[in-house]
Amino acid sequence: MDKIAVTHESSEQAQRQLQDRISAWLMELLEFPGYREWKNEQIVRTLLEGHLLNIDQAPFPDFEFPKEIEQYIDIVQGYHAILSTLFNVRECEFYFKKYPFAGRNVSREAHLRTCCELFLSRVYQFRERLLRQLKRLDRRTKPKGIPVRQIQQAFDERFGNYLAERNKVHHEEEYTDVQLKAIGIGDLLSIADDSPHWFKIPQGNYLKIRREWVKKVETAATHLDIFVGLVAVLMLKRCDFLPKSRKSKKA
Repeated sequence: MDKIAVTHESSEQAQRQLQDRISAWLMELLEFPGYREWKNEQIVRTLLEGHLLNIDQAPFPDFEFPKEIEQYIDIVQGYHAILSTLFNVRECEFYFKKYPFAGRNVSREAHLRTCCELFLSRVYQFRERLLRQLKRLDRRTKPKGIPVRQIQQAFDERFGNYLAERNKVHHEEEYTDVQLKAIGIGDLLSIADDSPHWFKIPQGNYLKIRREWVKKVETAATHLDIFVGLVAVLMLKRCDFLPKSRKSKKA
């Protein structure tokens, strides 16, 4: 069983080292017979797709690697899926900070609620992709015995409240809390009486809640980064197919 201790500093270092080795491996992958030519054609087709709507094109087949390489690709893509979800969580901070609907038919309450639900769903997505990657590594690399259950428990202890709220939103009702309701009520009152006294109530509540959620997003992203680092550490130890360092090539 792997004994793993990850700090913010070691997480950053492991992610950097892993990305360097993945980049080197991807360059080696381009040397696989026929793959570079297939990749170039795929890029061209993707760029032209929007300009060829009225032209019939034969389906573009997937490139077939040997089964072993396909499994390596799954491992690398699984890591990048986790990393991408971490970036998605961080992006939520900017959604909370911006309210681009002033004077339109989207209230501040509705905007904040949507941001909250998006953030909760991103945390859940991270959890699912993390567990899938850990199980994939345990199944396809050696030695066996990654403590997946313990890692899952640690994650659920840290993010249990967010996961519970996400499940409630997904299965029962939209996200809400007392502060959000107060913003909605304040907005209604300000419509009935547009004096500065009434206007300051919802605006003040909105700014306060926004600051609180921005802080929640920042804290969550910091802790999620540790789990990304944990996966990076495991891959550095287990993924022998990744080159140890980039190979220098002559131009």
